[in-house]
Amino acid sequence: MFFAKRLYKSMKGLGTADHTLIRIMICRAEIDMLDIRECFRLGYEKSLYNMIQEDTSGDYKRTLLQLCGGDDDLAGEFFPEAAQIAYKMWELSAMTNVQLRPTIMSAAAYDPAADAQALRKAMKGFGTDEDAIIDIV
Repeated sequence: MFFAKRLYKSMKGLGTADHTLIRIMICRAEIDMLDIRECFRLGYEKSLYNMIQEDTSGDYKRTLLQLCGGDDDLAGEFFPEAAQIAYKMWELSAMTNVQLRPTIMSAAAYDPAADAQALRKAMKGFGTDEDAIIDIV
């Protein structure tokens, strides 16, 4: 209920408290957003989607609506079928033992001192040797 209340306060009246709105919409996971949307709807008798739609514009509006996840008025319920499936998958994954593997492997001929020297040389003086930097990174 805390986040729903903060979102409502950020958009009620004239103007929008963009910092609060952006911070909450970006920092919450999809599963949290479903709970926030439900609390928002129950507390303020209006969907979060509609309030964002009325209070913002342009690419900013489109991005926030995508983060919101959908219009509860159109869905007719708080947990549309796709969200229910995602929630069940999340529950199953929380109960299973998942082994994590590294996504980045180190290069066999990795020499940090040589890379540092090459980077310094590529950026020293006038101009930048972007190809050398890209090769190293």
